[in-house]
Parts: sequence; C-alpha cells; structure tokens
Amino acid sequence: MVTFQLRRTEASDLPVLLGWVPTWTDMVLWSGTTFHWPLDLDQLTQDLDTAAESGRILWPAVQSDGLPIGHASLTTNDDGTIGRFGRVLINPLKRRKGYGRPLVGRSVEAGFEETGVDLMTLGVYEHNRATRALYSELGFEETGIVF
Repeated sequence: MVTFQLRRTEASDLPVLLGWVPTWTDMVLWSGTTFHWPLDLDQLTQDLDTAAESGRILWPAVQSDGLPIGHASLTTNDDGTIGRFGRVLINPLKRRKGYGRPLVGRSVEAGFEETGVDLMTLGVYEHNRATRALYSELGFEETGIVF
C-alpha cells in the first residue's frame, strides 16, 4: 500500500521537481506550454508565487520518510465552481510502481474537499494513452479533443 501526505508546495520543493523534468518532452507532457525550455528554478519560483496569488493549489506528495513521490495542482475558475486538475508528475524512481493512481485519487479528493468545486476537469495529450486510461479508471470521462 502506498502511503503519503499531501501538503502545500514550498520553495524548497522546487529543485526536486526541477530534477524530475529532464527534457523538453517531459516538460510539455507535464505542463503543456506553461513554461519554456530549458526549465529552471526561476520559472518554477515565479509559478509558485503566481499560484499563491491566484489561489491555485500545488501539492507535493511526500512519504513518511520525507521522500517526495509526486506532485499535482488544481486551479479553480473565477466563481470557484469548476476545478482544473493537472500538472501531475511522479518521481522518476517511483514511476510504473503503482504511485500514480493513489496520487491522482487523493489529489482529486483533496481538491474537492479544499475548494468545494462542483466539477473537476483536466487535460491530457491524446497520445498519452497510459495517463488517459488511468484517469478513465478513476472516473474521469472524455468530453472531447482540443486541437
């Protein structure tokens, strides 16, 4: 059983997160066009500051031994009724070992609890089949494809 705690992202988490995104492809799969390559601490720090100002939630998932296993985020619309879940990233040492499902499940649950949104959406690249399958298994439904 995978056990971890979600907490709010702190500046000290950013170097670890940066280390999980070694290529442009990894960056785009994780964050779309939010950042430019090469990803650096300045961009992540600015994103963390912007998140704090806008109410976006950034969560690292940390095991009891302090090892970070993943990261996720949630943005809400202006009236707080719809959340957009995303930027899920798993520690490369933990990938394909059963950490994705509990991280996504717990983060979505926390998003509903912490924000009170009525609906949660997300975006996944069409070619990212494994991630799309995971979200489907967790109850998300495909509503369309954006080109």
